[in-house]
Amino acid sequence: MTLDRNLSAAELHATRNRVSVSPDLIRRLGGALGYDAIEAFGTDAQSELSKVFDLGDIIDLILLSQLPDMEVAPGMEQQVEGDIAKQLLRRISTGDYLTRQEVHDRGPDPFLVDT
Repeated sequence: MTLDRNLSAAELHATRNRVSVSPDLIRRLGGALGYDAIEAFGTDAQSELSKVFDLGDIIDLILLSQLPDMEVAPGMEQQVEGDIAKQLLRRISTGDYLTRQEVHDRGPDPFLVDT
């Protein structure tokens, strides 16, 4: 595929997809999602981890929920995506927990990335 224009910095970063997040923020988010109650190398670790939300999914939802407020003129689709992400985050944070699959099924389209 060839572009008729120069690649933007945003597009270049997206192709590399290597954004780092502070370990302190990851630990804090993991703690809020219940990861701190799971022994990392325990015999039931895999089973227990399947019951908590994927950190990447939650980071995606946080970003999707905030992006429309940062964009100059977000389209209707971006506003709807942001609203869906906010609703999912609200349900998760109030304890109305969904499963990982439900989050993926109900999440906005750009969020539906296989992990």
